[in-house]
Amino acid sequence: MFGLTPAAARHVVGRELLNSDEATRLLDASPDILRYMRNQQGSKQVRSVGSVNGPIQWHSTIMARAAAGFPEDLFICAAPYRDFDVPENQLFAYALKRLVDAGRHVNLLDRESFEDERVTKARSRARDAATFLAFRSLDGVSPRNDPLTVRRTRRSKARSTYDPVLDFLPRAMRPLSGWALTHLGDRRTSQQHKVLLAVLACLRREGVDVRPFEPVNGVLHAGPVEYRHPGSRGLAGAHGIRIGDVLIDVPDVSGDPAGAIRRLGQRSGTLRPFIAETVAHVNALSDQIVEAASAETAWK
Repeated sequence: MFGLTPAAARHVVGRELLNSDEATRLLDASPDILRYMRNQQGSKQVRSVGSVNGPIQWHSTIMARAAAGFPEDLFICAAPYRDFDVPENQLFAYALKRLVDAGRHVNLLDRESFEDERVTKARSRARDAATFLAFRSLDGVSPRNDPLTVRRTRRSKARSTYDPVLDFLPRAMRPLSGWALTHLGDRRTSQQHKVLLAVLACLRREGVDVRPFEPVNGVLHAGPVEYRHPGSRGLAGAHGIRIGDVLIDVPDVSGDPAGAIRRLGQRSGTLRPFIAETVAHVNALSDQIVEAASAETAWK
């Protein structure tokens, strides 16, 4: 949709997630969550000689003594410990890990080629998340984000402590805000998207089957319609909106209609080129669009 490479797309998604209000609240609350992390009493078997470090597990002790020649000072004990691997902390660890992973995506692009205040802030927040995730109490906690873990956290007596984690989950699933999507494209990209929607509306209005978009090698396919962003023009084929043998695009340079038509004709090859700037222009091309789409569908 925006001509970004996979690395650039992951960079943008990671940057927006780390700079989101939900991530800020999570990181601000992390010191308190770590301080008041929910835990439960657990026990693990330990082998001790000459001392007793908890309730003696006699069955295991007898077996261990038999294997060692029956020493009377050998004991297998159930040593108590604090178990932090509970649903609330599993969800907390998952949220922190998402931010750490987002930081790795932000660092996919070199600092020299892509650096601004939002990127610097995102990298700083990713480092904070990594520091919190390395906290000793989280060592044995398995990051999880499944319906049961979420449900148990919502019902937890410590719900108020983990509210920032729960609030972060929807943002983790949809990292890009409407503002971010709006600012990903330049003027020409936005205009192309409007014309593309008008083409799809024209085809549906005329009863042409238009399937959902599928991305294939930098090109979006929707039945007989293809959309290739100018940023992907290094790939084989003409960029713009293609329907069969028809190629529609918006002017590449504002204020130069004649030049835009000439340049589109030069790169269209055997395709029939048309310039469209508005929905009205697309409607005026409806006969050519439907004819090309029908021919493409019939050929396939």
